[in-house]
Amino acid sequence: MSNKILESLMPQIESIVEKCGLELYYVDMPKKNGTDYLSIYIDKKDGVTLDDCEKVSKNISDMLDEEDPIPFSYCLEVSSPGIERVLYNDKHLEKYTQCDINIKLKKSFNGIKKLTAALKGFNEDSIIVQYKDEETAILRNNIKEITLKVDF
Repeated sequence: MSNKILESLMPQIESIVEKCGLELYYVDMPKKNGTDYLSIYIDKKDGVTLDDCEKVSKNISDMLDEEDPIPFSYCLEVSSPGIERVLYNDKHLEKYTQCDINIKLKKSFNGIKKLTAALKGFNEDSIIVQYKDEETAILRNNIKEITLKVDF
């Protein structure tokens, strides 16, 4: 049910985020500790501020209160995707090609389930990484999560 709700809300959410001068990074409806959430991740070139999150949250909350499109209780959360952000889709993979990423795998690959590599490209079936001086394709259906690696 939440996928249909998200699909119907996406144009309005994206419009509100853009009117606030930000980019919509990702939207999800997870259940955490028995509570449903509408999680909205926003981004901008010079970093997201608390004021940005508050402005987007207020505008989206007003729209949700007016239209009441979610037929169950939920918590609205608006935040930055963070520095070591999850790369959810092809748009994110494209943006961070040539960057270092952390990959968590479902099944081990050459005896490992976690690796850090440079993202070189991707296609429908796999991502291509530079790992230990070798370009390697990792099947997407074996990937649990990809995050951007940032050195501090």
